[in-house]
This record gives sequence, C-alpha cells and structure tokens, in this order.
Amino acid sequence: MKKILDKIHALLQRTEDNGASQAEAVEAAKLAQRLMAKYHVEITEYEEQKETIDEIEVAMTRHWNRNLAAAIAANTCCEVLAKHRGRKTAAIFLGKDADRKTAVSMFEMFRSLIKKGAAEARNTALREYGNAANVEIMYAKAYIRAVEDELGKQCRALALVPSAEVTEEMNKRYPNLKRAPEQQYAKSYDIDAVRMAACKGYADGQRAAMRREIGRDAG
Repeated sequence: MKKILDKIHALLQRTEDNGASQAEAVEAAKLAQRLMAKYHVEITEYEEQKETIDEIEVAMTRHWNRNLAAAIAANTCCEVLAKHRGRKTAAIFLGKDADRKTAVSMFEMFRSLIKKGAAEARNTALREYGNAANVEIMYAKAYIRAVEDELGKQCRALALVPSAEVTEEMNKRYPNLKRAPEQQYAKSYDIDAVRMAACKGYADGQRAAMRREIGRDAG
C-alpha cells in the first residue's frame, strides 16, 4: 500500500510549478485518480490494513476556491468545509489517507491552472472590451464546472463512491455546519466580456480534465 501511495503522491507532484506542462500535469492527476480506484479495490482484500480518516487544511485565496474544493472533494471520496479565521479562509478536506492527499494535490494543481487561465481571460477582456469586472470569477466557475463534469464521468466509470464513514466523521467533528450564502458580485460588468470568460473557462477546464481516455491502462 505504501508503494501505491508513493506513486500517487509522485504523480500529483507533476505540476506546472514543478516544471511539467499543463497536459502532463492534468494527465498525471487523472492517472492518480485511476490508481486511487485500484487502491480502494485492493485494500478491501487486506482487512488488517485500515486507513485513518483525518483532515488537511489548505488556504483559500479566492472566492472561487470554495467551488473548486467542493468539486474536487466530490470526486475523491472526501468531505470539505470552509473554515474562517478573521479575514483568512481555509478549505478543510476530510477523508481517508490516500483520498485526502489526492484531493489536496488536485486542488492545488487545478487552482494553479485556473489562476493562469483567468489572468489571460482578464487581459483579453481589458484589451477587447475595456472591462474585466467579474471575468475572473466567471472564468473560474465555468472551468470548475467542466472539471466537475469530466472528473464525475471518470468517477462513475471507476465506481468511486463516498464513504459513509467519512460523512459520519465530518458530522461528528463539525456538527453545526451551515450553508454559506451565495457570493454577490459587482453589477458593472460587460456582458460580452463575462460571456467570453465563461466560454473560455469551460473549454479550458474540459480540455484539462479529459486529456486521457477513461479506461486506458494505467501503465
């Protein structure tokens, strides 16, 4: 099991920040997800090996980080919540050992890709429309929706399902969870600019999340 965890971790270190291309980073993340599924199947054959359920905290720096965290958690068999400390907010990923580590690595990888794409969308909006209000959030939300759609397909194909144990542990640790209100955004934006950002965000997210055909051998 340690070898599997090490391989998953190594795959998820293939990020743009570590020198990988966008295509290499996304393909590594999807391969890690397939290995995760295989790991879950194999671990049931060894009853003496039990994974612990714990949590990892990751700082969130943008409003859309919460959407991304929720999308990743939903497709890595984890639970997630936002914790506030003054003006700082963090995502708490709770799940089994391999799942929560994978969730955090995928969150950080896609967050990096979205920030880069959103910056390009903002520059385009300023150049072509003279207004970039709401462009980043619209790009990010569309990108995240595409990632959620594509990873969800793979998740269903691999029969990955949330663990009741994880949900129970989340309810035990955080019994008073409340749904956060929808974030309100500025009204003074250019409709063509935000439409462009949303279309580009979804297209970029879809390409990123479907680099590798589902069902292809992990090797």
